Amino acid sequence: MKKFLFLTFLFFAFSILGEDYFIYKTKENDNLISLGKIYLENPSQWRELLKHNPWIKNPNFILPNQEIKIPYPLLKKNLYSAKIEKISGDVKVKKEAKDWQKAEEGMLLVQKDKLKTEKNSQAVLNIPEENKVLVEPETEITINELWENPFNKARQTNLGIIKGKIQAVIKKIFGGSKFSVKTPSAVSLIRGTEFRAKTKDDASFLEVWEGKVREENDLGFVDVPENYGVRVLKDEIPMEPKLLPPPPKLFPEDGVVIGSSKGAFLLWEKLDIAKSYKIQISKDPNFFNIVYENETMDDNITVPYISPGFYFWRVISIDDIGLESKGGNVKGLLFPEKIYEN
Repeated sequence: MKKFLFLTFLFFAFSILGEDYFIYKTKENDNLISLGKIYLENPSQWRELLKHNPWIKNPNFILPNQEIKIPYPLLKKNLYSAKIEKISGDVKVKKEAKDWQKAEEGMLLVQKDKLKTEKNSQAVLNIPEENKVLVEPETEITINELWENPFNKARQTNLGIIKGKIQAVIKKIFGGSKFSVKTPSAVSLIRGTEFRAKTKDDASFLEVWEGKVREENDLGFVDVPENYGVRVLKDEIPMEPKLLPPPPKLFPEDGVVIGSSKGAFLLWEKLDIAKSYKIQISKDPNFFNIVYENETMDDNITVPYISPGFYFWRVISIDDIGLESKGGNVKGLLFPEKIYEN
């Protein structure tokens, strides 16, 4: 069964890590200068290999059948691209040394390109191999790395978050490939799982829904199991994992909420473990096109009239330290046409 990675974050970092080195087995008459010409992006950096292979005493003479470690950053690279698969609203792209321009579906992004979304705007990136990244509203990202090792086909992908949130569906990583998303505060190490992450007020949050994730920073690490979460404060050791709150039941349990020109009344189960609730309304059941979002400490809310049509709504529980439940239950919401009286 395939496992996937879902993530949402702001000033946070995630890595799907493979090997740090490409391993080359030497042949007769090999030397570091000749290997540098074949394997290094900059052949003149062959001396760097001595730092990672201190057993080499003479760079001009190396015995056959020896393993040489070549750091991935030094390797010759085959660059590849990410495709903008879907756009909603105002999305812009900045190519290296150029101004921001309007993004279009089908546009290809490469290393050093940037993408940003404005209010109520989103974009979906397709990154080989069929990894999907949703860039949420008011977000800016940089594609730091997007290249393939031509010798073992391991792919290196690194996205940098300047501001905002993303969600991603990342396939399980194999064979030395690495998928990472970086910001200054923390790193989560994943090998195929489902989770969400975010930051708020100098704190990072990780919620694991399937599998296990290692959360770490410069001060320590913690392994977070399924259905648990963790909060990491800036410059502090990660806390012990805490059980995630469940999503509440929505009412009516077997029906659709019918709104009016004055809005719609939404009601849900009140949970002892929840300190507050996040309400989301979307045009689609996957909540790609969110048109309304709000938070409350109550078990109900009256949302304003949006526009005529059928929508979907859900409620996310938030506990006392800011950990959130999974999206959970989804219900329908219908707004009729407004009737104007003379």
